Amino acid sequence: MLSGEDVTESELAFQSDKPSELAVTPIQHRVMLDIQEAYAANHSVNVFSLGPNTKDDFDRFIFDQDTKNEDAVRTAYEHYAVANFTEQTRHYAFDLFSRYIDYKVALATQDVDIDSYNVSPTDIVATLDKRNDIRQRFFSPNEQYHLFSEDRAVDEQALERLRIASAHELNAAQKRDAIFEQLNTLSEREKAPYQPTINMHRIAQIKALHDDETSRFNALSAEFGSEVATRFMATWAKQDEWQQRVAAFTTYQGDVMSSSKTAEEKQALMNAYLTEHFTKNETKRLAVVAVYN
Repeated sequence: MLSGEDVTESELAFQSDKPSELAVTPIQHRVMLDIQEAYAANHSVNVFSLGPNTKDDFDRFIFDQDTKNEDAVRTAYEHYAVANFTEQTRHYAFDLFSRYIDYKVALATQDVDIDSYNVSPTDIVATLDKRNDIRQRFFSPNEQYHLFSEDRAVDEQALERLRIASAHELNAAQKRDAIFEQLNTLSEREKAPYQPTINMHRIAQIKALHDDETSRFNALSAEFGSEVATRFMATWAKQDEWQQRVAAFTTYQGDVMSSSKTAEEKQALMNAYLTEHFTKNETKRLAVVAVYN
């Protein structure tokens, strides 16, 4: 690992092989570190501490770099560590970051991505085990806990939802309810990506639980506010009105088709009814739910 100490011959050889974007001489590199050491001595620096935000901090630093060259990113973080962390902790910060880079490279060369389509829970467990094996190559148990415990929890939750979806003893409605029940047990942060879907499921439950409009509106307002309640009540009213018109058309169609009129007369009556009661776009929608000649 490069440091503020004298540059060895092996380090000189390593630097001479770096890409052009890292074309910094050993003397220039030493000067940069000396400047940053002086800056750190005269400014407040922090103790690097491994914690739940370390992985996010590392990912954010990598994302903010203008290069994807691994050595360039390492060098940038080394300079960052010198300027921001105490002398007692900066070396560990850089060592951990460097191993995190190696870990991400190893992930990229292994088939450890989870495809939630057309895979079984057993396949996902095997993939998670492979990913865990890679983590063990680069990090201590304590480091794994701080870096990946949240990711591991998310993976386990997703796996549990897949197990529910694959359960043969449950029907579709039971699977749906069980999955949403599991989603509701997540923390607010974990739940955030699923919140719109959770909300829609809860709104559908409220509609099913309350038959009259007043009860529905009050229940919606209590959980989502009056603005949301007003919007959904209007949407449901339109849906009800549409269903009533479809039902009326179906009845009329049955009466016409069972009459003794000729095919041409039947078609003329159907066309007249559609023109009177439906727009052109509505007629296209109607063709999906009702077949007529």
